Amino acid sequence: MKFTVNLGEGTCSCRYWQLSGLPCCHAISAIYMNSQNLDKFIHPCFSITEYMKTYQFCLQPVEGQESWPVSDMLRPHPPPYVRKPGRKKTKRTREVGEKPAGTKLNKVRVQMRCSLCRKTTHNIRKCPYNKEAGKRKNAHIKRDAAKKRKQSEAATVAEGSSVRKFHIAFLFFLFC
Repeated sequence: MKFTVNLGEGTCSCRYWQLSGLPCCHAISAIYMNSQNLDKFIHPCFSITEYMKTYQFCLQPVEGQESWPVSDMLRPHPPPYVRKPGRKKTKRTREVGEKPAGTKLNKVRVQMRCSLCRKTTHNIRKCPYNKEAGKRKNAHIKRDAAKKRKQSEAATVAEGSSVRKFHIAFLFFLFC
């Protein structure tokens, strides 16, 4: 972005010089390019003479709050609280440049470590320092056996109900 500097009028298109009274970086570079003195372009309110004029009078110390006069008027009270309709917000509204709160971090390219020995070659289940690592070695076999047992129980229950139906039909045939 390019800015236009007018040294005669003391202006720059970034408007910092006009607002503050101090030359902006664009104006300073233009002043040095023309080999001029920088002090000529600073507003006179920043000079030592103006500073001395500001504080030439002796400032008297102000007494404390105890010596202030007490007013006869009633003390002001804050306005009454009016509850707004709807559910209260539990989280505050974030500013424009603020990051959102509590977002989950994804584990892409994060190297997992064993929590016992801190090595990246394995996790706690396969760690040689884990005393219970060998106990759960054949857990899948136990799961498969339990699954087969449940299936066989379900088959026998279904078989028993079909036999019962046959007996009832047979008895009905005999007595009718």
